[in-house]
Amino acid sequence: MRKSTVNAVFISCAACVSRISGAIGISTSGISRISGVSRVSRICCTRALVAVVLAVLGVLGAFGVGASASAQGDPWYIDAGSHWSGTYIKILWQEGVTDGVVSPSNPGISWFYPDSYVTRAQFVVMLTKVFGLPPASPEIPSYPDVPKTYNMLYGKPAWQSIEGALSGGISLVAPGLSFYPDGSTTREDAVAFLVRSLDLEPYASSLSQTEANNILRRFRDWQNVSPDRKNAMACAVQLGIIEGYDDGTVKPGRSMTRGEAATVVYRSCLIRFSARKDRFSPDGDGVDETVDFDFVYLKNQSVKTWQAVIAGESLLPVYHFNKSQAPGEPPPSVTWDGRDNSGNPLPRGLYLYQARVEDVRGRVFLSITKPLYLEIHSLDARLNPQECVDGQALTVIAETVPQASMVTAEFAAGPVRNLSSPDGGWTWILEVTVGPPLPLGRQPVTVRAEFPGAVRTETLFLERVQDAWILASVEPNPASWGQTLRLEALSAPSILEVSVSLFGEITRLSERSPCAWEGTQTVPHGLAAGFYPAVFTGTTEHGAVSATVWVEVRDPSSEEIVYVLSK
Repeated sequence: MRKSTVNAVFISCAACVSRISGAIGISTSGISRISGVSRVSRICCTRALVAVVLAVLGVLGAFGVGASASAQGDPWYIDAGSHWSGTYIKILWQEGVTDGVVSPSNPGISWFYPDSYVTRAQFVVMLTKVFGLPPASPEIPSYPDVPKTYNMLYGKPAWQSIEGALSGGISLVAPGLSFYPDGSTTREDAVAFLVRSLDLEPYASSLSQTEANNILRRFRDWQNVSPDRKNAMACAVQLGIIEGYDDGTVKPGRSMTRGEAATVVYRSCLIRFSARKDRFSPDGDGVDETVDFDFVYLKNQSVKTWQAVIAGESLLPVYHFNKSQAPGEPPPSVTWDGRDNSGNPLPRGLYLYQARVEDVRGRVFLSITKPLYLEIHSLDARLNPQECVDGQALTVIAETVPQASMVTAEFAAGPVRNLSSPDGGWTWILEVTVGPPLPLGRQPVTVRAEFPGAVRTETLFLERVQDAWILASVEPNPASWGQTLRLEALSAPSILEVSVSLFGEITRLSERSPCAWEGTQTVPHGLAAGFYPAVFTGTTEHGAVSATVWVEVRDPSSEEIVYVLSK
């Protein structure tokens, strides 16, 4: 089969798609139905369609059904080789994931029954095997309808695997409720199991009701999706886990066959390339600067080469792991720092990533496309003014990118204050009146911004200046020996008492009215002419302030004599 490389993903003959499009609901003309959604949703939906088409085209027709032994022990199924899903069943069988029915009279013969409905127990057991979840054996069974003796497929024990699914976090049923192990698995049930198993629940939960409806509205029967499955279905459609049928429906309540279940598990779970967190922030502050990806791939196939791709909103790759496709198996994990192939920082936004593995026979295996948010968390805070006296208004201003969910300010004393946002989370403002219990002097103000999955802080400094001042006056000025001087002062409310030091004496002023002080002092006889400082000192609870008035003293004996002549 001829292959060509497009965006580092192998594409096979498009004619193969028709073999399974009707069976598992993959539409090759879905782009025309992507309408009526937001720009981001359109981008994500287009990505999802591209990803699912690549995932399907990259594997169909590439596999022969050989005679290699199954890793789990079932003989190869005599009814799977000619089935449209036989390619996928074969690989899962080689990886030890499938369970079939072994002939009781001839152990060398087994059947997969690909056109039979897959039960909930069978589907969950398949997931526990593909994800490598260990079996569990609690003393008391978690589900009343799954006893320790429960078997599936005519004699295969399944209780421990179902308990392992619960302890491994992929079961949708809480302990104590009925599991309905023999009930059929609907498409929406399978999607919910996969979304949880693939750690996509946080992304699915982040979709608003409007976003989920817009994603699903392209299907004529979208309202048939159960309310508690709607976000999972929307997530699965966006990321290419499931698509609609050619008749414009998604058939959420349709029971899946075992062949369809094997195909979905193959496309979604066989190769897993997962970021350890769904968002990171390479903004230079040392927090969440990089993101690590874990690689889980084929156990029983010989890997020839591998590659992983991160795509931006243009749908074109922005970064490649193993870009040259050097031979060898992928490492257990790789790290990305948010830069493109040229080392340039990438802008904030939603990115999608996917991995591919090629074995020595030229067969290509793809992981599902998964989302990753690159966020540039920034907090720019300031105080206005930076110096304040008691009673003065102080404004704390913070600007956040992206929108923060909460911003607080912590002062040197007093409770933590919440800032309010007039524009929905971009700008935050707090106004306070400066005064006790804040200490005098320079002190820190810590501004803290909370983002989804991240916190940023910035420490500012406020100077609480003592609100103490004196306006002083001395009258008359200049003055001569024996004259009485009026000593007056106006002060801030924080002034408790005022005294004046003049001519070597201390005069305590009296408060004639609030913040108004007065007193008197006489110019001594024989005082040398010149300028003398009158130092007014105002005492506060925390200290003192002063003001100086220079008083001119004149010698009356040296004053000029004016003669008046009269005729």
